[in-house]
Amino acid sequence: MEQRQNERRLIGEEDALILEENPFIDQVVEVFRTASAKMERKSAWVKKIRSIGFKRIADLGILAVLSRMTEKANATKCSSVIFAIIRRLERQYELFISGIDTEKLKTLAWNIIHALREAQVIELYRVGRTSEDSHIMLRLSAKTVEVLKEKGYSLRDPIMRPMLYRPVEHEYNPVEPEKSRPGGMLTPKLRRTVKDRERLGSSEHLVGALNNLQNTKWVINHKVWEVVTSDIVFGDDSTAWSVLPAPISQTLYSAKELVDRRKDDPDDNSHFYHAWMAGPRGRLYTLCPWLSPQGGDLSRGLICFDEPMKVNKKAKGWIKCHVADLFKGVEGFATTLRGNPRFSEMHAWFDENRERIFDVGRNPLHKRNISLWWNDRVEDNHPYGVRKKYFQRIAAAYDAWMAFEETGKSSIAIQQDGTCNGQQHCAALMRDSDLAEFVDLVENYTKKDFYVAVAENAVKLWDGGDVEHKFGTYLSENSDIFSKRSFAKIPVMVLGYGISIEGLTKEIFDDQGKRWENLAGEGEEDDWIAHPGEDSILNDIELENPRDYISLAWALAKDYHRAFAMTVENAGEVRKILQQCTSSTTKPLEWSTGAGITVSNRYNRRLKTSDGMSHQYRASPVWKEKSHRTIRLARYDENKFDGSKMRQSIAPNFVHSLDASHMMMAINSMAEKGITYFHMVHDSFATHAANIELMRDAVRSTFVELHRDDPLARIAKSYDIEISGRGDFDIERVLNSKYMIH
Repeated sequence: MEQRQNERRLIGEEDALILEENPFIDQVVEVFRTASAKMERKSAWVKKIRSIGFKRIADLGILAVLSRMTEKANATKCSSVIFAIIRRLERQYELFISGIDTEKLKTLAWNIIHALREAQVIELYRVGRTSEDSHIMLRLSAKTVEVLKEKGYSLRDPIMRPMLYRPVEHEYNPVEPEKSRPGGMLTPKLRRTVKDRERLGSSEHLVGALNNLQNTKWVINHKVWEVVTSDIVFGDDSTAWSVLPAPISQTLYSAKELVDRRKDDPDDNSHFYHAWMAGPRGRLYTLCPWLSPQGGDLSRGLICFDEPMKVNKKAKGWIKCHVADLFKGVEGFATTLRGNPRFSEMHAWFDENRERIFDVGRNPLHKRNISLWWNDRVEDNHPYGVRKKYFQRIAAAYDAWMAFEETGKSSIAIQQDGTCNGQQHCAALMRDSDLAEFVDLVENYTKKDFYVAVAENAVKLWDGGDVEHKFGTYLSENSDIFSKRSFAKIPVMVLGYGISIEGLTKEIFDDQGKRWENLAGEGEEDDWIAHPGEDSILNDIELENPRDYISLAWALAKDYHRAFAMTVENAGEVRKILQQCTSSTTKPLEWSTGAGITVSNRYNRRLKTSDGMSHQYRASPVWKEKSHRTIRLARYDENKFDGSKMRQSIAPNFVHSLDASHMMMAINSMAEKGITYFHMVHDSFATHAANIELMRDAVRSTFVELHRDDPLARIAKSYDIEISGRGDFDIERVLNSKYMIH
């Protein structure tokens, strides 16, 4: 009943507030009432807020703010929160807002943000140097942070929690697809199979994969929880967690709730589930980001399968590989594993360091072991980050000790990733033997390493002075840093999906997580600069001029783009063919995959005002604070399409649809083999160690099945585009590939 009650509160079917102990409700409600009273003629947004109720709107606004916070900082763009508010209004109060168009909803959301500011829940500030890159930002106020800390309140959304009961199954009707029924949440209004039905059509494979993922039962890893709540990490005083970045605090509170359930009832193992849905290109996502297999290191480390499985010799071999991969590059063991090792080398490293690994698992908080799992620890720093592996290392070391020395069972997800997965699909599409060898589609281990090969070509450009920017000498002198495999992996990996130079620049810079700094002194005009995001590969790079980071990211993107094309002759051929298809029509390209999904490369044309800028939305004059009243947001013409955007996005969207289809097909194939526990992140596959052999067979066979269908040839034929430069790679060879995933 608890799960259903939480969901009903969310959509307004229960009298109780979603945030029953929200300490900010009264002050926000008073702000709304005061503003409403000042208006002689009630605006449409005020009428809608009154019809829903001031308390519920206050709840909704605060939760929307928290949902958009980044992992490293309690700050985000106002535009992001506006759209989060609109999505919640549509999901929670559909009947109340029916008849009001999107433009009025944007104004409504913007005024909700101003009410939160007037209630001193949040602060607004502007960053950026020009009108083009200027953004109004939002952060929790110092007062809010202090209240949260003092009272130990956790502001959590019921939808943003793992499910306590098995999610409802998605249903697919192949005869009348419009009669298919979405699944997931217990409450019908909250169920969804596909996020954007204009861009993705469902299929039997998609629905089957979602249901198989939803059946996976998870529990909290108690050993990792001990570490997480220790004094050197986050501590066990939950009142102090509220000042941590929202994604971290939300994860900790969700885990504590599950742990406490077990304390209250020892017979309750506190298992939980995740509801899943499909994104616009078919990729599968959990609705809740906390304690999710798709979350950051903290979430992944804290969860394990609820049922351990016995391990045999082969399963132990895969545990060895998993542990070795997580500790790769970490110093302090007898030897340091680096690069792209064979399975045998990973086994040998594990055997050589076996007792030390088990010691980390048994005693992760002993001072001799902390530096092994928290390898970049600095004083007063918290261990979190999307690309970090701190808690996953503890989970793996503990699981290895249990499997080898104690119970003979393993309960964590043993993960194996595709080798530059985007290029694996491109190699198969072009039947390119050279590229197939680079990305491990052939039978045996090869010494060729695609990431290293691209990086070496980048060094040739720098050393030869063959670059069109000011960083050539600097990059050449520091090539050991900028051509390191771990550095090259990020740009090369996304280049495999056909990303543009502009897109790659944002990826290198971590544009979503970028941090702004105002260099202006007191009384001077604002002088904002952007620093790389916390998960940017540039974070360990020191430049004399902090303004140069974005220029360096652009230079690296351009050079790696060229180096990528130098490495494999047909590297850009898939993008070229798909862009020709896009240019041959004024309508969005549509295609189907071997998983039965239909994808549309639909992008509407952006509308601009006479000055070439986005449209303005102005907050009501009733608010006391007059700064930042106007915000610019994009508007789109629903009847016209953006040809440039469609050409730019077609290659990554097409390849993403293939890796999504491959994932669906592999999951369903694994289920047919009797596997009932799944862990996936787009091109990363995981299950119990005991089932890895079955998983690897399923991944290989479904990849071949997907590409026997020859999706590139089908789409090219439908638009009368000729494919040139195809090779003679036999796709059936993938069935015997040893390192396709590892």
